[in-house]
Amino acid sequence: MTRRGQDTIYEMVTNEITDGLKKGIIPWHRPFLNDGRDKNYRGNAYHGINVLLLALARMKNSSLESPAWLTFNQIKEMGGRLIKGSKHQVVIFSKSKSYVVKENGVTQYEDDGVTPLVRYYSVLRYHRVYNLSQCVGIDPPKWIAEDLENAELKKPQSVIDEWEEKPKIEINGVAKAYYRTSTDTVHSPEIGGYKSSEDYYSVLFHELVHSTGHESRLNRFKDKEFDDKGYSKEELVAEIGAAFLNTMTGINNADLLENSQAYINGWVKALENHKRMVVMASSKAQRAVDMILNRETEYPSKLATDEAH
Repeated sequence: MTRRGQDTIYEMVTNEITDGLKKGIIPWHRPFLNDGRDKNYRGNAYHGINVLLLALARMKNSSLESPAWLTFNQIKEMGGRLIKGSKHQVVIFSKSKSYVVKENGVTQYEDDGVTPLVRYYSVLRYHRVYNLSQCVGIDPPKWIAEDLENAELKKPQSVIDEWEEKPKIEINGVAKAYYRTSTDTVHSPEIGGYKSSEDYYSVLFHELVHSTGHESRLNRFKDKEFDDKGYSKEELVAEIGAAFLNTMTGINNADLLENSQAYINGWVKALENHKRMVVMASSKAQRAVDMILNRETEYPSKLATDEAH
């Protein structure tokens, strides 16, 4: 796919997010459904920007009650049909492409002098998917019942305590919470200095997501692109990552996270100026959350997202 084709996908996704913001819908305020994960019909969880896109679709349409999503071809192959008037939702995924390295038209080889030197890169693709609740004649996949049976919210403090590579956390009389890169420390007022324990943990999660960018972890701070008067990609990484962790621990994002018109307008402007920001920030937020939860990143590509359906 050409660079222009890639830019078109970024623009399409960004327009969808900003259109929601303009209507007062902030997709990272409710990223998961019923404390679970949206998945394709086979049971593969969505990641990164797709979590936000599907959350946005459900926030716009409360009838999208299932965590399972299918492509139109899957619906046909399974003998089902769509309810009249059903609208699709776009999800994106990355595919790996390769090329043989050449210099001045001459093929380059590995050290053995025989094997051509190959490099890999990722390109974005997208699918149109439909929620299972928009379909007739298709049985729910078994994983939905299994997920409900095994659903268990983590306690906020246990998320922090169990993170193996966390920075030092200093809870003291500071006026506000912040992460200091030079000392790799998170600072926060005591829990009594917050309106609620939920507010305390939400702020701590935000700063801990920032800390994953340290050079000893994901080394994210060397990337200075998309900075725009505080509405930077790094700040969006922390916003989204904290929202993911809040939902996993039963904290209501909508009650805690900023939702003023000035806040919304600021993000609309930032995202419209930088069409790749929300896709890349979502991917980095997912990686940050995976690190905090001590789990391997569940998808291979830097860009994001999911296996093809």
